[in-house]
Amino acid sequence: MTENIVVVLPFVLPPILGALIGYVTNAIAIRMLFRPLRAYHVFGIRIPFTPGIIPRQRHELAKSIGSMVSERLLTEDIVRAQIASVEVREGVTRGVASYTQRALHGVPASENPDEEDRTARKLRPTVEHTVTTLIRGFLSSDELASLVADSLSHAYDALSELQVGTLLPNSEQLEALLEEGLRKLPEAELWERIIETASGALAQELQADRPLSEYLGEDGPDRIRELLVHSYDPVRTAVLTRLSRPDAKRELIIRGKVLLRDILDKLNSWQRLLVSAGQYDRVLSERMPEIIDDLLLTLEQSSAEQENRELVVGAAMSNIEVLLGRGVADLCYDLRLNPMEWLVYLFHTMARSLRNDEQRRSLSKVLSLEVDRVRVITIRELVEDIFGVARDDLVLKLGERLTELLRKDELRNRIASGTVALIERFLDRARSRPLYELLAIGPTEKQLIDEAIARRALALIEARLPEIISVMDIESLVVRKVDGLDTESVERLLLMVIAQHLRWINVFGALLGAFIGGSQVIMLRFFF
Repeated sequence: MTENIVVVLPFVLPPILGALIGYVTNAIAIRMLFRPLRAYHVFGIRIPFTPGIIPRQRHELAKSIGSMVSERLLTEDIVRAQIASVEVREGVTRGVASYTQRALHGVPASENPDEEDRTARKLRPTVEHTVTTLIRGFLSSDELASLVADSLSHAYDALSELQVGTLLPNSEQLEALLEEGLRKLPEAELWERIIETASGALAQELQADRPLSEYLGEDGPDRIRELLVHSYDPVRTAVLTRLSRPDAKRELIIRGKVLLRDILDKLNSWQRLLVSAGQYDRVLSERMPEIIDDLLLTLEQSSAEQENRELVVGAAMSNIEVLLGRGVADLCYDLRLNPMEWLVYLFHTMARSLRNDEQRRSLSKVLSLEVDRVRVITIRELVEDIFGVARDDLVLKLGERLTELLRKDELRNRIASGTVALIERFLDRARSRPLYELLAIGPTEKQLIDEAIARRALALIEARLPEIISVMDIESLVVRKVDGLDTESVERLLLMVIAQHLRWINVFGALLGAFIGGSQVIMLRFFF
């Protein structure tokens, strides 16, 4: 038996030893990739191959891994394709549905009323500040004017072809509403605001002291001249008729005699002697009625002549043009007029009229009749044809005015306060009810909401994907993460991927060693 072993051993032992040596050397080489973990020194000289390759080159390894992940694994195209996959979209939709399910079916109120009240008191200032800040910020933003103009434009287009009557109550109801509104108007706060607004506007105009011609426009003088021409005959007839009345004639005769006496008193003694000797003064005084009649006849005839008509109109226009060129405040000062007093007097007179039942009913009836005249026309015809305002001009002016009003601090504060109060009342009612009941959201509506939110979220991610990937800086993230791991963790990380391959490398080393040992046996047996 021993002899057989001795005979076989020279043939078997070299391959076995070669396999063992190949396996062990490969295992040691692989182990030296990770070990030792630190450098060792003898007499200040670093021992070769310490530390291992992986510990020594860990940062370069981290950079290589980071570069590979960012350039080959987590690229924009790969992430975008993954987002577009059905699985991801369904997963996002399920996540949104789960969140909205909890949000809509949860009850806002706490089971502990005291805790609920404390929470409400804590949240109230936050809600008020947030809502107020949002509203004031929006009403101060540049987008407000565009939004107001677009809204007015759409509203006008939607209502322009409706008849005015479709938006109004019937005549009797309208008259009653007008009378009630006029009755309350003098006592309402609005009346004082109207007076304040009118007074402020008048004060600004007086301060500006603009010429009267600016208020009439470029064709103002032509219209005045046309008015004078058309009113000349009625005024002339009225004046002559008034002067021809007996009482007016008697007044003219008296004034004529007084004028004659004043003229005679201005003569010297010799002139008065001649007049008295010829009794001219007595004759003129006795014939004064005939003289007045002759004067009136002459006035009537001369005023009817075209040349004199043009002279009168021209003289009147000359004086009017002088007045039109003067400032409002300057003219009022010369005429000893106080516009503010007249304005207040006008409003007080209007208030007295509105407090009078008969006058108020008459005014209400007149206004109702005027409204009835425009019931059958469309809003577009009312605005563009009757008032002569083009659509774009109306939208522009209303938009500018509304934007100006909305940007006033007082109105912004009122809107914010009203919105906060509305939200608080809604939350008070909503304390013990789930949101789906408050918002009347059923399964179908919830599904549509979930899908819309999921689509919007995915679309937002896709649109911002380059920015997201750039901001995340995947390469630096991987490098920092790998650098932050200890060497054992890096070893485990690599072995998770290549452990199986390393075992086969050991096996391959054993096979190679066995092959070399077997080759030596063959060479010794047959060649030496």
